Amino acid sequence: LAFVVEHSMVAAVAEHVRLLVALDTPGAIDIFAAHHHTVSPATVVRQLEGNKSLQHLYLHVLFLRDVHAGAAFHARQVDLYAEFAPSKLLPFLQQSSHYNLQAALKTCERANLVRETVFILSRMGSQRAALRLVLGKLGDMEHALRFVRDQGDPDLTSELLAHALQSPALASDLLHHLAGHDDVLQPSQVLRQLPAGMAVPNLRDRISRIMADCLQQRDLAASCARIVDQEANELSAKLFRARRGSVCPVLPGSTCDSPRHGTMGDAASRPRGISPGSNATSNGSPPSGAASSPAVYSGGTNAHGVLQSSRAAAAGAAHAAAGVFLVNRGERMSDGPGTAQQTETISSTSSQR
Repeated sequence: LAFVVEHSMVAAVAEHVRLLVALDTPGAIDIFAAHHHTVSPATVVRQLEGNKSLQHLYLHVLFLRDVHAGAAFHARQVDLYAEFAPSKLLPFLQQSSHYNLQAALKTCERANLVRETVFILSRMGSQRAALRLVLGKLGDMEHALRFVRDQGDPDLTSELLAHALQSPALASDLLHHLAGHDDVLQPSQVLRQLPAGMAVPNLRDRISRIMADCLQQRDLAASCARIVDQEANELSAKLFRARRGSVCPVLPGSTCDSPRHGTMGDAASRPRGISPGSNATSNGSPPSGAASSPAVYSGGTNAHGVLQSSRAAAAGAAHAAAGVFLVNRGERMSDGPGTAQQTETISSTSSQR
């Protein structure tokens, strides 16, 4: 068989299926299933006619490889699964849609396959008959709860509750499984509709379990709420910091002490008459003593530096104006007596100021 596969001779042995299967059953079945495009399933099934077990084995392997490859034989596979592998019939019914529902229902009923019959009935739209079959033949309350939840039909929920309240054992079984299926039936709804005087077995244990489950769900919901609140607060703080920083972005080599002063390059934040990198007054002439003033406005300073620079420039301008005024006054007083002494006094006063 390895030689056949290695040299691509599968098509050459298409009419010798029975012989190869007799030599190596698992290997030959796997080869023909893997090369079903070369050797059609109809050819293999025809040559295996009369041996249902080999047909079932081949069709099963083919179905696992490709669900739709052997669609023409799915109706036959229902009978083969029911006869040779009943446990694999339900997955096959759930994955395939290439079989007749009525014929499959008869096959399952004949083989007494209850779960498969329930599935086919629900697929045919007979949910009530399927639920009665689960409660009657299976007696599996958990399966019945799952079935009702999957169908999502309120009428099925009412029928399940009415059936469970017919006997104390069923009511106890229903209360026992409600802990994980409260989305189908609320425990309070079941307890309110219990007939008066019904002696439900293990009622105290059932109620205790229901209460414990409710407390656990409440604690879980509270923990989730706390986590959500914490994450919301963190995200709000992050958003606030991002928005506050966008008012006054930090430029390279500079700091932003206060977002209310605007950006450093904004002309509105500079004092009138002061240009970046200069210490000139509003009339364009450098003030007296400007060279000795350390506060000079530049584009890289912060808002606080701008304010200090403007104050220093104003003080320098006032000092220069006072000096010019006193010099001019001294020149006008030079014609009178004591001119030199007054001029010296004015000059010394100007220097002190």
